[in-house]
Amino acid sequence: MNSLIIILSCIYSIGLCCLLVNKNNIINILIISELNLVTIAFICIIISIDLDDVMGQIIGLYILTFTAAESSIGLAIVIILYKTCGFLDIKLLQQLKG
Repeated sequence: MNSLIIILSCIYSIGLCCLLVNKNNIINILIISELNLVTIAFICIIISIDLDDVMGQIIGLYILTFTAAESSIGLAIVIILYKTCGFLDIKLLQQLKG
């Protein structure tokens, strides 16, 4: 159990570093945020199994449902932005404010 938590923590930290470094592509940001939320959900589930508690599994399921909703809404926004503007560069999209 402990080795799996360490591996998931490493995956989360790699995703966090990638999120801090790569801020130009919207699709990469969505994928990295999904990866981070899924690793948090798996860590909650593993800790709840280790402690023999159901609450962590319920929290993990809530995180997974939130992740599914976030990915569907995020991809819908990306599709609308691409149809409207024709590009997905965040630096150019910030100029569209106003």
